[in-house]
Parts: sequence; C-alpha cells; structure tokens
Amino acid sequence: MLPTVIALSLATGRTNWRRPIRLVLFMLGLIIPGFIARDIGSDFGYGIATAGRIILFVLIYCFVVAAARITAAPLADSWRMKRVFRIILWLLFPAIGIVLLLASVGLSI
Repeated sequence: MLPTVIALSLATGRTNWRRPIRLVLFMLGLIIPGFIARDIGSDFGYGIATAGRIILFVLIYCFVVAAARITAAPLADSWRMKRVFRIILWLLFPAIGIVLLLASVGLSI
C-alpha cells in the first residue's frame, strides 16, 4: 500500500510539478492496485459481490490518498530556514550524535 499511496499522493498533491512527471507517478501508483484487483477477482470469481469488493478496495485507497495528498502539497508561504541556522544545525548535529553515543556506552564527558 505504501508505494501506491506515496506515488498517488505526490501525483495529486504536488501541483507545482510538471504534468508529465505527475502523470508518470499516477500511472506507477496504479500498478499495484491493478494486480490486487485482478487477484480479488480470480480468488472470488467475477460477479456482483466481487465488483463490490473491488469498489470498496478502490474507495479505501481513494480516502487514504486524499488524506496523504494534503501532506504532499507544496507550502503556500514557501518558508525556508535562514542559511546561518542551517549551518549551525549541520555543525551541531555530529556533536549531538557523539554526546548521545558516549552517553549510550556509559562514558561521561
């Protein structure tokens, strides 16, 4: 489910990406559900009950992708952290990692 949800939510949520890229992501996101729908039909036989199962399956995916699409949407205010703060964080990250490593083995600084 994860590759489908990621691909479809990016394809529907990222409105600032080019349409061909979004179309490719959309088509890639439909591959796995297509196989699953085919397997549902081959397991239960084709009929009205199977059509209901497949419709329910598709609706569940639609709800999950609609919820995930919001998180994939571009930021409206395009906020970015200032360069100075990014450099400070990149410099502090290894130091914090070393402190946590030493604390995990029981050594004190």
